[in-house]
Amino acid sequence: MSLQVRIRPIVLVLVAALVVGGCAHSAKKEPSASAAGESRVEQTPEYEAILRESITRELLAAARIGDAPASKILFKRPYYFKEYFSYPNAEDIFVLDFTETESRTIPLTAEANVEKIRFSTRVHQKREDARIDENFLRDTGIETISYELRNGKWHRQASLFVADKTEENISGEWQSIRDRPERHILEPEQPKGGWRRLLFWR
Repeated sequence: MSLQVRIRPIVLVLVAALVVGGCAHSAKKEPSASAAGESRVEQTPEYEAILRESITRELLAAARIGDAPASKILFKRPYYFKEYFSYPNAEDIFVLDFTETESRTIPLTAEANVEKIRFSTRVHQKREDARIDENFLRDTGIETISYELRNGKWHRQASLFVADKTEENISGEWQSIRDRPERHILEPEQPKGGWRRLLFWR
C-alpha cells in the first residue's frame, strides 16, 4: 500500500513535466511563425509605396536626361546610333508585380511594367554618319524593370524593353513600318567597366 502511494506522486510529477514542457515548446514556435507571416503582410504595402515613389522619380529623371536635344551618339559594337526616349505615364500609371521569396537576404522581388516611347536612328558603321542622321524611328512598347529588396532597400537589377510598334516620320506624319520584328532592348544594371550593354535586333 505504501509502495503505491510513493509511485503515484512520481508518475504525476513526470506527466505534469511533460505537459508543461510540450506547451512551452509549442508556445515558443507558434508566435515566431505567426510574427514572421504578419511582418511580411504588414510591410509589403509600405515597401510598395517606397518603390513606386522611387520608380516615378527615376523615370522622370531619365526622361529629362534622354530628351531630343540631349540625344547622344551611342556606340554598341560595331555600330553607332542616336536615341532618346520618354515615359508618357511615368507619374501615376505603371503596374507593379511583387513576389515573395524564401531567401532571408532578398525576401521580396518586384517587376514594374511601364509604357515607354523610344526614338532612335538606324545604326551606322561610321560615327559621322550617325551624327548627321536626324531620321528617328519611334518605338512604342512596354519596359519591364526588375528590382530586389535587400537590407530594407530596393535595388534595380535590369530592364527589358519590348517594342510592339515601330514608326517612321514621313513628311511630318508617323507611319507604321510593316514586316519588322519586335525590337528587344536589354539593359543589365551596373555591368563591369561601368558601361551598360544594349542588345537590339532589327
